[in-house]
Amino acid sequence: MIEKMKFVSISGPKNDLDRMVNQYLSHYEIQLENALTELRSASKLEPYPGTNPYREPLQKAQKLLASCPGAKQQEISTGTMPVENAITLVNDMDTELAASDEERESLKAKEKEVRHDVMSHVHAYGDLCPKAKAIIHLGATSCYVGDNTDVITMREALLLIKKKLVNAIASVAKFANEYKDMPCLGFTHFQPAQPTTVGKRATLLPTVVGCAG
Repeated sequence: MIEKMKFVSISGPKNDLDRMVNQYLSHYEIQLENALTELRSASKLEPYPGTNPYREPLQKAQKLLASCPGAKQQEISTGTMPVENAITLVNDMDTELAASDEERESLKAKEKEVRHDVMSHVHAYGDLCPKAKAIIHLGATSCYVGDNTDVITMREALLLIKKKLVNAIASVAKFANEYKDMPCLGFTHFQPAQPTTVGKRATLLPTVVGCAG
């Protein structure tokens, strides 16, 4: 008689079973033939349904990962937690994602109705929080939302080209210092002006770039 026998359920692609067995089960003492012999005399056995109990949570987790812009599997933390906690976390996040989708659709409908990007949000937030509906627009104005968005966008853009700008200014500074004593005739408003130097004129280039930006 076989003692301490455990039933192992393996689910997955058929062409991947050999790898799973070799990787996860090969270091255990498994006597499959003896186990099958014992099972012939057993009664009241029901076949295992063969479905993966974690399939649905896994699919939700993959959906959540796909919804993260730029996310890659190897960049995700490999920390561990109990499977029950992981399933609860995935279900909660999936619920939040569904709520976010509903809110986005609500905002789209409201924007078509009021024909205004900021006011559509003001009305939508007012529906979610009726007590604050009368005062939301006191803070969430078009200037507050739009202008601050522009400022943030410009700041992020400058950060992207910061290194190039610094290098360009350094090159101009080197050129200005090299030709600081070379005389030339100034030029302004499409006509000759007072005498100056090439280096002095070059020092104005970063200012012109800054004004243009």
